Amino acid sequence: MTPRWIALAKSVSKVLPEAFERCPSPGLVGLFLYQGRISRLSDSKQTTRSRKLLVAVEVACSVTLLIVTGLITRSFSHLLSQERQFNSQQVVISKADLSNPKYSSGEEMPDNPGADRGSLARDSMIDRTLDQLRALPGVHSAAMTSVMPLTGDMNVDGLVRPDHPVPQGRVPMANRRFTSPGYFSTMEIPLLAGRDFSEKDRENPRVVILSDKAAKAAFAEENPLGRNLRHWGRNYTVVGIASDARTNDLKRDAPIFYLPYWDFPPESPVFMVRSSQTIRPWARRCASSFGVLIQTSRFRPWFRRMRK
Repeated sequence: MTPRWIALAKSVSKVLPEAFERCPSPGLVGLFLYQGRISRLSDSKQTTRSRKLLVAVEVACSVTLLIVTGLITRSFSHLLSQERQFNSQQVVISKADLSNPKYSSGEEMPDNPGADRGSLARDSMIDRTLDQLRALPGVHSAAMTSVMPLTGDMNVDGLVRPDHPVPQGRVPMANRRFTSPGYFSTMEIPLLAGRDFSEKDRENPRVVILSDKAAKAAFAEENPLGRNLRHWGRNYTVVGIASDARTNDLKRDAPIFYLPYWDFPPESPVFMVRSSQTIRPWARRCASSFGVLIQTSRFRPWFRRMRK
């Protein structure tokens, strides 16, 4: 078909519908052409509306995703930049499993109604482990705690003052942690007042350290140093006040009271080491001397755990 015939066909297709539309009594052919034109116009309008609607939905979804992404990024950045009052860099942690009968049966610790059978064996194991970890090359400090950090509130108990009884429902609550001497220096948690635990406290194990929030909850504006708290039917003397540290949850400070681990050696102690070099090979050698002891494959940098 020549270009002339194509041009003519286009002209006719445009002119005929208009001609039949103006005709007062269109014929059958004119009626069909007229309806076809209306249908094409209607389809064209609907297609245009659909395209505009889809574009609007896509734009709205894109804007929503951008806003959500921005909020998530801002929240994550804010979370990482918050003051945690501890330093996880160059700290590796590992949890020991003392479910072996060797550590769950045996002698009880004397004058310690809170301890169970096997507590002396666990106490001895923790002592030797800390000594060997501290002797590893590149280790600046090593310590132990009873609960894996960043696992939330656990072992919550009341801060009972024997000199200031209050109704049961109004007793302030705090997380209980058993720790070793050197825990605060290993975690780089500042001590605001008083001192850390020491080996001399074994002679008088009824000592306790409070976080700042726990101290204010129990003693308000009073000086808690030298005062007593009652726990497990025994009086504990406050010897130190530690800065609030978000070791339970990065989003908030939790009140915590710390007891020396020999008061009740935990069945799942968590060892933490601050070191300037990798300690896994050395820790594996250390663990082999105790048989079933530390899961050395889990000695890993704590800051990586925090990112997960």
